[in-house]
Amino acid sequence: MDTARCLVHQGEMYKRVSGWRFVVGGKWRKRQWKLFDDGLLVYSKTSRGHTRDQIRGSVQLTHNSYAFHCHFMKKIIEDYPSRVEEQCCFSIITPHRNLHLYTHDSQHSHVWMEKIKEVANSLNSKMKE
Repeated sequence: MDTARCLVHQGEMYKRVSGWRFVVGGKWRKRQWKLFDDGLLVYSKTSRGHTRDQIRGSVQLTHNSYAFHCHFMKKIIEDYPSRVEEQCCFSIITPHRNLHLYTHDSQHSHVWMEKIKEVANSLNSKMKE
């Protein structure tokens, strides 16, 4: 059985930490993201337009992970980026971690959410086999 990881999608997004720092004092951080077919979502820091190879963190999506638009963010976050449309923001919920993200336009946000859904559905199908 081939266990090689395949890249499903990649691109730049901003993330904000979850937990108590999400509302008080958390900052939006630009990161380069890669989503793989086994559910691994990794991010690396970007610096002056250049992506560093060093992985800063990762999230393992599971069969019950999901992504949804976050229309409520402007209401609860003090430093919500006013230049960003609500349709550009979404959250990823996993059993072990929640991510709050935004992209520069709603089309990129939609693509990311669709790719995450595809990977989660694929993991669900593999689990049932």
